[in-house]
Amino acid sequence: LEREFAKISWLKLPKVLQVVLVFALTCFAWIFFRAASLHEAMHIVTTIITHPGGSLYTGDLGIFAFSIMAILMLLTVDYINEYYPDFSLLNHQVVYVRFATIVIMLIYIVSLGVFDGSQFIYFQF
Repeated sequence: LEREFAKISWLKLPKVLQVVLVFALTCFAWIFFRAASLHEAMHIVTTIITHPGGSLYTGDLGIFAFSIMAILMLLTVDYINEYYPDFSLLNHQVVYVRFATIVIMLIYIVSLGVFDGSQFIYFQF
């Protein structure tokens, strides 16, 4: 999609907006991919467009906060890997930094882990 947008001379968007646009179009396409039928997909699209109001997020705010923290953590790790490739908290020379990193990771895994007998999300694949 980005290559096709690059061919349009009057539509010169900054790279960030190009990425956001491609992401939005991909998410929109997923509606049709995941819907059981075309009728259901069109109903979902119509509901999105004509929804009279309400919150964008109606779930548990605690889980939402954990999700935001996880996304920020992943962005931070990606930034560090890109601009400081030799930096590692798990191989840090100071023992306290290594220990704190491992403890924080374990707390995060235990607090967000699913330990009951629920079904694996990709069982159909």
